[in-house]
Amino acid sequence: MNAARRLGRVRRLVVKVGSGLVTTPGAGAAPERIETLAADIASIREGRRIVLVTSGAIASGTARLKLPERPRSIPEKQAAAAVGQSVLMWQYEAAFGRHQVQVGQVLLTAQDISDRARYLNAKNTLLALLKFDVLPIVNENDTVAVEEIKVGFEILKALELRERGLNIIACPSCGRVEIDLMGLTKEVERRLAALGLKKAMNVAVMGCAVNGPGEARGADIGIAGGNGVGILIKKGQIIRKVKEAEMADALVEELLKMVESGEAEDASPGAGNLLTILPKE
Repeated sequence: MNAARRLGRVRRLVVKVGSGLVTTPGAGAAPERIETLAADIASIREGRRIVLVTSGAIASGTARLKLPERPRSIPEKQAAAAVGQSVLMWQYEAAFGRHQVQVGQVLLTAQDISDRARYLNAKNTLLALLKFDVLPIVNENDTVAVEEIKVGFEILKALELRERGLNIIACPSCGRVEIDLMGLTKEVERRLAALGLKKAMNVAVMGCAVNGPGEARGADIGIAGGNGVGILIKKGQIIRKVKEAEMADALVEELLKMVESGEAEDASPGAGNLLTILPKE
């Protein structure tokens, strides 16, 4: 059975490759490995939206600069990555070009995910690339495996392709924020993670009771606060007020009610969301 048939109804796919799969020690980017990867992705691309997340920029730059070992300081790593980015992308462009697949580079940082405006810009760019039938190649520096998985999930969320699990949306940049929004968001994340829910829901945590309902209208459930009072929001509509100290409790309580009542549905098996992590060798 070929790879395309094994994937079945999967229509949206994020592939994550580590440095060990696209580079070789001392030589940097490995053309033969990248060619194999490109051929594999091209063979399953028909009818699917695929995003490739790759490491390897620092390793490629280290080799191109003929450094005796991997840089240790942040400036040196950034310099190696700057050189390695172009090397790596040239190899990807050549490899995918042989399969008539056009590629586009997207560079993301943690700030691009945490800052609302930058998050939306990144999301829109990725969606536009997919609309133009371009394969986005997202580049990140090597980190521990757990962080790589988080990056992959955040990309799925930004593309609105991750339908399994809760998606938390927070807006920390509003000038009217009168609460510890980041502290509240972390508390909500902690509480929801402990619940282990696998429902497909958007949860908003907003810092402004004035603009919050409008900004959170795309969320299934949300909370906004200020001046000691919090408001619960469902689909952009205010459903009740709560004390500021009780906002996290009220949000979790309301979310569980939605789950129990069937308002929040399980992610459909036919939705076909898949995150593939190719481990470092």
